[in-house]
Order: sequence, then C-alpha cells, then structure tokens
Amino acid sequence: NYANNLRQLGDNEAALPFAREAWEGYNQLYGPGHLASLVSARNVSLVLGDLGRPLESLQIIEPQILAAVGNLGPKHPQTLNTRIHLVELLDLVGRHAEAARIGEALIAPATEVFGETGELTIVAHTLLAAALASAGDDPGARAQLSIALERIRTIADRRRTLNLLATAARSAG
Repeated sequence: NYANNLRQLGDNEAALPFAREAWEGYNQLYGPGHLASLVSARNVSLVLGDLGRPLESLQIIEPQILAAVGNLGPKHPQTLNTRIHLVELLDLVGRHAEAARIGEALIAPATEVFGETGELTIVAHTLLAAALASAGDDPGARAQLSIALERIRTIADRRRTLNLLATAARSAG
C-alpha cells in the first residue's frame, strides 16, 4: 500500500490522503466490518496518530472495531491488533479507565491467539500498564510491566527482544 510506504518513510502528510482514499473505497465496496476496511481504517488511524491527531484517529477506529467484532469475531488477529491500538488511543486522549478496562479484557484472547511471548500480547501488556498508570493504579501497572518484561526475557531472538523492550519502555513512560 502506497500510504503505508509513505508512512514508513515518515511522510505522514503525503500518506494521509492515500490512506483515507483506500479506507473510504473499502468501506464503500465491502462495508465497515470487512477485514480490508478494518485494516485500512487502522492505517488511517496510525497516520493520524503519527501526525499528533489521536482524537481524530479514535473517531475513525472506534466504529470500525465494533463492526469488525461483529463480522470477524473478537478473537480474529486483526480485530485484536486494532483493539490493542484502541487501548493506546484511549489512553492518549485521557480515557484512561476505559483504556485499562479494554486492555484487561484483551490479555486473555491476545495470549490465546498470539501466545504468551507473541509481540502483540507483550504490547497489550505494556499498553495496559501505561493505561493503568495513567488511571492511577501504579501497582497494577508495575505488575503488567513485570509480566511483559518476564515474557520478553524468554525470547531468544535478540533483535525482537530489543524492539519489545523499546516498546515497553515507551509505554512505561
């Protein structure tokens, strides 16, 4: 996808119109609950997030997730991935308790689908830790971060381990 390539190059302003066009096209062609619509909505959301527009990003992703859960199911990998992104957005816009509630509900299905040391499971733990810390639950945040770090330590791939540690550090703020 051209928009994703532009985003990876750091040109989010140029990526946004292409990402929006793809999202609108998929929504029109397939409807909002389709896998292509969900992925393209997440792409727009990520670009908007990179541009420092989390509220706008959230307004795009929330209705898509509801449709995807109904269509793809709550344990579909893309639904889980997008819901993990939702936790981060909710925390960014100050909806900390909601982010923590959704994050807590994501841990079991993420572990089931991606495994205990799956990247998205570990990211879910770190984002839950950030949301709990923002909501004032420091013991809960430390517990989630400890789980994430313990699971990262079991990964043999050093590059993957470093990337996950960086994600955990950003989430710990």
